[in-house]
Amino acid sequence: MHADTDHARQAVMLQIQLLERLESADKTFAGDLEVAKAYTRLAMVEEAGGRPDEEQARTGPGHGTLRPGSLSQ
Repeated sequence: MHADTDHARQAVMLQIQLLERLESADKTFAGDLEVAKAYTRLAMVEEAGGRPDEEQARTGPGHGTLRPGSLSQ
């Protein structure tokens, strides 16, 4: 299940990054609701993976966790 959770997390992070890039590239793109839903899905994936909130808060850039904007362009 760990690999499935990691893949789901990566997929949602990629979706978030794409939506945020669309918003910055096209000011007429109204993706706020879609971005919010994607972050909700990310929280659900994190919870399903058994990662407590404290651990999620400790992980971030430089800690091996993929975050929005961390993929190279």
